[in-house]
Amino acid sequence: MPEGGGAPEKITEAQPGWTQRNPYFLPDGDHFLFVAREAVGVTVPVGALYGASLSGEKPRQILERASNVQYSDGYLLYLRETVLVAQHFDPKSFKFSGDPVPVAEKLDYANARDLAAFTAAHGTLVFRHGSLQKTQPMWVDRTGKEVGRFGEPGLYSAPQASANGSLVGLVRPDPDTGKADIWVVDTSRNTMSRSTFADAASISFAFSPDAKRIAVGTVAGTASSGIWLQPTSGSGNQEKLETPKNYGAVISWSPNGRYLFLMVQNNATRADIYYIDLSGDRKLTPFIQSPANDYGAVLSPNGKWLAYGSDESGRSEVYVTAFPGPGGKWQVSNGGGGSPSWSADGKQLYYTIADKFMVVAIQNVETFQFGAPTALPLHVNEFAALGPAAPGERFPALKALTGGQAHPQEVILNWTGTLK
Repeated sequence: MPEGGGAPEKITEAQPGWTQRNPYFLPDGDHFLFVAREAVGVTVPVGALYGASLSGEKPRQILERASNVQYSDGYLLYLRETVLVAQHFDPKSFKFSGDPVPVAEKLDYANARDLAAFTAAHGTLVFRHGSLQKTQPMWVDRTGKEVGRFGEPGLYSAPQASANGSLVGLVRPDPDTGKADIWVVDTSRNTMSRSTFADAASISFAFSPDAKRIAVGTVAGTASSGIWLQPTSGSGNQEKLETPKNYGAVISWSPNGRYLFLMVQNNATRADIYYIDLSGDRKLTPFIQSPANDYGAVLSPNGKWLAYGSDESGRSEVYVTAFPGPGGKWQVSNGGGGSPSWSADGKQLYYTIADKFMVVAIQNVETFQFGAPTALPLHVNEFAALGPAAPGERFPALKALTGGQAHPQEVILNWTGTLK
């Protein structure tokens, strides 16, 4: 776009099924670098670094694996695995010289965005290590009171209970690589077992209504990206499903067992809601596809109403629409909202907004008449993670333990003087 304003001009074109991100201009203001990444169907869990110019040089690959970058003092800084390295770099020819030199280890890194926490300029380097905070899985009630514990303390995220509450699934990352898998806690026996062996950069899941199977979605796992069904125990074969052409994640499995809901990213329409009819053609089918971000789809216990989050109004709100349609659509949140979940009887719809935990009473589950949102005394920020509602008006939660490895930002002055 011209400095004085005007129409934006496209300077690169992403291949189908690929994304481009983290653009970075080099000192001459003409040459730039960016990361391109295939969303699905690959085992490489990171993007590749490309270089191009505004004056007409077409994009060409510079590094097969990279992250966001910074050019400083003749070096290009980028992440290799979890190690920040520096390598001599010519910003006009896009050529490296010498070997990459380690600068810092175990940086905070968001794989889904190929984004590491560092910056450098004028001889100063600032970076942040990843934070390894152990949590205790537990049940909490609508007031935020602990009503039981399960599992052992560890590194977890995304707690999700089965329909009857007997099992709770957790995403468990490797502390060194950040690759993750699904582990399942049998809450009656308080035993934990590994369910997947994907070693994925990103993983999502949902229990079947009888909890005998789970649906799994991965990005760049050991067996490539994909969507599949498998026994919850981890034994047995995977049943492959249609995989989105772009990034997708498993969100929920309908209470009647028929539908699997997913969030799928598209370049033109951002985040969309799709479903797979497991009793029908098993095709990946768009249901809500709009210019807004639409996500978090969960079907009501009677199978008639789909709750989801969307920023169609300019901020995230919770909506309910008839499924599979046709029928009405209602905004049920007020003042923002996301992460909806239903009570077991479908008479309560929960959602969050910032630190608040909200509930909407459903006065008629057949015609979907509902009341005004009410704030509950549960505070979301008191927990590292809070899962969807489970039977008994309780919620699986992760409570951060004291003594975690929290790392502040580190600053190195004259950082090139530390290179050996």
